[in-house]
Amino acid sequence: MGEVDLMAELFIRKFREDMRLQSQRSAEEFQAMLARGHTGLLFYSLVVLLVIISVHICLVDVHHQEEKKQKM
Repeated sequence: MGEVDLMAELFIRKFREDMRLQSQRSAEEFQAMLARGHTGLLFYSLVVLLVIISVHICLVDVHHQEEKKQKM
C-alpha cells in the first residue's frame, strides 16, 4: 500500500469515527432534551434524523469509492 493510499485510509477511518461520534452526541442530546420535556420535539427529531441520514449517505459514498479503488 502506497503512502497516498495509507493517508486516504487514515482519513476515511477518522471521518467515519467523527461521524459516529457526531451521531452519538446527537442521540445523547436528543435523550437529554426528552428528559427535560422541552417543546419543539418534532423539529429537533427531524434535525437529528437529517444528521443521521447525512452521515449514512457520506459513509455509503466513501464505501463505494473504496470499492471502485479496489477494483482498479
